[in-house]
Amino acid sequence: MLMDFLGKPIWVLGKRVLSQACVAMEVQAMLEAFKLLKDSLIQYRVVEIQTNSMLALSEVRKIISNPPEVGPLAEVIAYARCLDGLRITHIYREGNAAADWVARDACCHEFAWNGGMPLPKPLVKLMLIDFLFDPP
Repeated sequence: MLMDFLGKPIWVLGKRVLSQACVAMEVQAMLEAFKLLKDSLIQYRVVEIQTNSMLALSEVRKIISNPPEVGPLAEVIAYARCLDGLRITHIYREGNAAADWVARDACCHEFAWNGGMPLPKPLVKLMLIDFLFDPP
């Protein structure tokens, strides 16, 4: 889930990720967020990434600090390094309920939501519980 500084959703992407390691899936989700920013939301130059996995947070920080020079992720990581501001923070699982719902729903089908489309009702309910944004 990508949200603006007020917590209003900008883009919600549910994508199937095949892995047996939860940390690898969380790291991939964060790298996918950087790719989405680079490809479609280039106007956002200050970013905060929240994760409920301390290990995934550590891995992404390590990847950004010591980027690969070549490979499929090199360009995305170079973009993340050039952002005007980047903060990767830990959030407790309870505060990440909306993102967890997106991840669980993506197990059934892939989807993308962006501005102008109605959010799924269960997601809106979770976001309102957290007081993350004013309803559209």
